[in-house]
Amino acid sequence: MVKKHLQKKTGIYHYVLFLMLTVAVGISAGWDFNFSRESDNITVDLKLMRAVFPKANHWVEISENVYLILSGNDTIGKGLLVTDNRGYGGKVPFLIGLKGDTIKKIQLLPNNETTEFMEYIKEDQLLAQWEGMEINQVLNTEVDAISGATESSNAIIRGMRQGAAQYLNEEQSHFKRDFLSISKDLLFLLVILLSLLMSHVGSIKKYRWIYLIIVILVIGIYTGKVLSVKQLYGWLSNGIAWRTNWQSTILLLMAVTMPLLKRPKFYCNYLCPMGAFQEIIHKISPAKKRNIKLKSSPLSLGEIYLALILISLVLGFKIELSYLEPFMVFMYKVAGIAMFVFAAVIAILSFFFNKPWCTFCPTGCLINKVHNK
Repeated sequence: MVKKHLQKKTGIYHYVLFLMLTVAVGISAGWDFNFSRESDNITVDLKLMRAVFPKANHWVEISENVYLILSGNDTIGKGLLVTDNRGYGGKVPFLIGLKGDTIKKIQLLPNNETTEFMEYIKEDQLLAQWEGMEINQVLNTEVDAISGATESSNAIIRGMRQGAAQYLNEEQSHFKRDFLSISKDLLFLLVILLSLLMSHVGSIKKYRWIYLIIVILVIGIYTGKVLSVKQLYGWLSNGIAWRTNWQSTILLLMAVTMPLLKRPKFYCNYLCPMGAFQEIIHKISPAKKRNIKLKSSPLSLGEIYLALILISLVLGFKIELSYLEPFMVFMYKVAGIAMFVFAAVIAILSFFFNKPWCTFCPTGCLINKVHNK
């Protein structure tokens, strides 16, 4: 009885510690707690302007985020800075270069999106679809998101609409909701409902292997809504884009709150596609399974991962955290060969060990550290 009481107090302590760290990092990263609009920290300099207009030598801001770009005394164009659109890892800012009212070039600015996603978007010529278009045509032109980099490409599409609406002083038209996006949302909510049923109704657990396949197909491949340390890092740095990424926000809330309802490691056991992938292999493998045991040390993996993230934030440098986890393999159009090799090694180990990746997973370690499990 005393032991359970101590564990409960320890769990509350870790919750408070986690919240304090989050707020502290958020404040240091510039959160202003203004939920209606986020502050902009984009540096406008000559290098940025010359990326769109090579002959530019100075500029004048004529209205908010709209710049008159000059070469000597001659006006050579206008620059429209878009900063409020949010993608998978945070803001996806860019500069729209206008020659008259025609879009000359769109220059992406530094962001926290996964490098492979942004390269894939460039290769798929998403930006080129607007270049040469009149700015007043943007609001009435439907551009489809890039499959495999949906969140990032949707952020750019939203940004183009926002920028055009601001420039034309018009109300932004609603973002297109097609059958594909609606079906993704409905399937995502269905899996959330199934996860709750699977964790509370014992009679349906015999169908768990079917449920695991659904998690891989829907959460992993179809919607791509997977919690990752890359995403957690972006949220700590830039705040949670809960309006545009409500699915991942729901996953995070369930990951943090369900253990309080006596469902420990809920996300890892029910909603993580990599966990489902390993468990399916576990079920079909005839080999005797063993657990991977780490040697005891003064610091847990969760504490080490958290320390690395905090240190990188404090020192002001960014690390490509997406390479630390194999989740990108579910976005197979974007994933490189190294990521498939990463996943193959996990698959082979899963034949002989119980969920080997879960022992080292940064996201799982950070989430479960909160509950001291």
